Amino acid sequence: EVSRLASSHPDQPAIKTFMEWVLRLERPSSKSVGLDGKLQTLLCVGVKERMLRRWIYMIGQSLAAEKYYDSSSVFKRDDEFDQMVGLLHILEELDVTVDMSIIQSVT
Repeated sequence: EVSRLASSHPDQPAIKTFMEWVLRLERPSSKSVGLDGKLQTLLCVGVKERMLRRWIYMIGQSLAAEKYYDSSSVFKRDDEFDQMVGLLHILEELDVTVDMSIIQSVT
């Protein structure tokens, strides 16, 4: 299912890894991890895998961002969104090590 959906997206690697991690975070085995822990895990993995900028960009371009975020959200303010994506690009140049306990809590 993930591969089929990802194949139609212009940034296939980003959508595939994002969807895999979202599905992993929604597994029954990760129910003991709260929403903050799931967000922390998603952000840490995104930085480690050098995908966070692409994931955030994807979210910002999605219909969900249009529908669910209010007008004051960074996703709706083009200049601020572009600045945030630019700052996230810097993280891609860093080697980041993620504590395995963060990832193991949802695998």
